[in-house]
Amino acid sequence: MNKLTKVLLCLLPVFSPHLYATCQNTLDKALDDVRQHTTLGGYLIGKALYTDSKEANAHTDLQLRSARVYAKGRILDFAYTLQAELAGVAGGKNEEGAHMVDAWVQWQKFDWLRVKFGQQKRAFTFENQYHPFDIGFGNYAQAITSLSGYSDRVGEHKSHGRDFGLTIQGDLIHLKSHHLIHYHAGIYNGQGVN
Repeated sequence: MNKLTKVLLCLLPVFSPHLYATCQNTLDKALDDVRQHTTLGGYLIGKALYTDSKEANAHTDLQLRSARVYAKGRILDFAYTLQAELAGVAGGKNEEGAHMVDAWVQWQKFDWLRVKFGQQKRAFTFENQYHPFDIGFGNYAQAITSLSGYSDRVGEHKSHGRDFGLTIQGDLIHLKSHHLIHYHAGIYNGQGVN
């Protein structure tokens, strides 16, 4: 053992109460964040169809298009989201039944730099980053669904606009009520949601 290591080992008992208190404060803050900033929820999206055309047989059709549950929140400088699809009409055989839609964690200490890792919405098109309910009509435009991989016509795996990867994003030049510049870039697996 060199002299520096011996000195540090001798000083460890002196600093350990401070280190213990720091660790305990961080743990208490993290548990408080879990209690105060965790949201559990879910939603259903249905479809009702009524046809009274004389050419087709008159009929009524009710479908459950989507049933999702989620947990999201914040712990210290990290945000997270877990979202699972429980039922509904999906794009292919791999997507029928229950499956995970979102599972990511994002370091967000600064507004100008946030790093997200996991299964998430692709950073392609600005509209894809928003929930369809926030857009106004409860669904994306057909161009966005094609470009983002919701229902790709060139044979790509349908992915609900999501993929596994890493994104870097941030907001620059803050004005009174909003940021002037937002950037969002990502590297993805390219296989879509499985």
